[in-house]
Amino acid sequence: MRWLRNLFGPSDFVPSYGQEQDAVASLDWGRMEDMLVEAAREAVGTFVVANENEVFHRFGLDCTADSAEILLCLDTRPAAANAAVATIWGFGDWTHHGFNVRSRAWGKSWGKAEHEVGNAVNAASTQRRVDALQSLRAGFMDMTCRALRRLELTEEFARLRKGEGFDVLSCEHDESPEAGFERLRRFPSLRCDR
Repeated sequence: MRWLRNLFGPSDFVPSYGQEQDAVASLDWGRMEDMLVEAAREAVGTFVVANENEVFHRFGLDCTADSAEILLCLDTRPAAANAAVATIWGFGDWTHHGFNVRSRAWGKSWGKAEHEVGNAVNAASTQRRVDALQSLRAGFMDMTCRALRRLELTEEFARLRKGEGFDVLSCEHDESPEAGFERLRRFPSLRCDR
């Protein structure tokens, strides 16, 4: 496989063959958290300028841990009094679902994290390490919760016009909102207005 390395040169995408890889353990969640906060700040800041008159009731991170895909979502619809949690927090039905994906800046700033997580998933899958995949998913989702709590403290987030009962959630695409809220409770809000 040395010819492959020579062909493509040094790359994060070509794994080192012939030696045990622990790509999951090598992921720097703190650095990724910083990257996510900065990318989200920029996306929210740009979005707020273009939508300054809207009032928002919910903000969410719609995540796919296996690919590190994160869609930033905002909803302008107030929750109906007796609506089910799954109905309220169904990101795909929100007014602004994945507003960050239209931004070139998002892809440029968050793309490296997507590649790193993708490589770790591929390495763990190739080695048939189910424990490593579960650890990666848990680590990724914990990182998004910490980043969300930090994002709430930013100037860009403060500029969002928030309706009564405004709330936030980071949720894996295939999990229930209840599971996402349970995880988020382990990372208490740092906001003073709560």
